[in-house]
Amino acid sequence: MKNTFLILIAALILTGCGSSSVSVSNNAPIINPPTEVKETGKTIDLTELNGQTVTTTPGDIIYVKLTGSSEGNRQWYVISPTTTEFLKISKHESSRPNDKALEKFFTDEWSLKIIKAGTIPLQFDYGKVGQKAEKSFQVTIISQ
Repeated sequence: MKNTFLILIAALILTGCGSSSVSVSNNAPIINPPTEVKETGKTIDLTELNGQTVTTTPGDIIYVKLTGSSEGNRQWYVISPTTTEFLKISKHESSRPNDKALEKFFTDEWSLKIIKAGTIPLQFDYGKVGQKAEKSFQVTIISQ
């Protein structure tokens, strides 16, 4: 009887008394979903700012366009941040050009909304998932 009671108490503690919303993205840890922030109307293009630091405001949109080879199963993938505490994906598109001269390439475009003040290390790696990255794109975002 004592063991049954302890198991019941443990089950109640593990399941909790209430419920909460969670979000999972790209094998990221489960977190509470971000609160909504009104857009400022400002879009900051980070495409040519690899290795730099950028200052933003919550509500700004950041844009990144990265190019890769269509051959060899390579892709761009997000390394950090690993949670949606500071950024929310507004849009992500991957496309391949119709131009014969450019058909060996693809582009990935991300629009991300800044939702919280803080320092955000943004990093995308390029290559085959599970292998050492062939190249990286990194920007430090300081949201004030």
